[in-house]
Amino acid sequence: MPFLLVVFIVLRLAQQSLETFLSVLNRGFALEPGRLAEAGRALGIGDDDLARTVAYSGDRFRFGRVYGWAEVLVGLSFIALGGLGLVESEARAVAGATGHGVIVTGLAFFGILGALSGVFELPFDLYNTFVIEERHGFNR
Repeated sequence: MPFLLVVFIVLRLAQQSLETFLSVLNRGFALEPGRLAEAGRALGIGDDDLARTVAYSGDRFRFGRVYGWAEVLVGLSFIALGGLGLVESEARAVAGATGHGVIVTGLAFFGILGALSGVFELPFDLYNTFVIEERHGFNR
């Protein structure tokens, strides 16, 4: 594995780790009982509504962490295993088959990456909409 690829992977994992740590720290700060009570009073939110809000935000927070790590790990695996080279080959094949040049190659490249990204995100979007949102009464 090339040295720069290893450096990139290590730095990206360090970034994700730091972002996760900071989000956990921020969430803990926001969920301090005194701070929650003060926010409820300031916003005129009752204890029951505040508890439902905290439960919903907790589910979204945990889901966001899982999704974030899955996205990073799949993306890094894709890059490390040569996925970008495969996509480039396919994009060149599409451009060659249509008789066009570099502009079509670039459009095909990003179109393929967009399609792959959509396929990856679909189960997460479905879970978010049909499980988390439904659990909290936002999707009926």
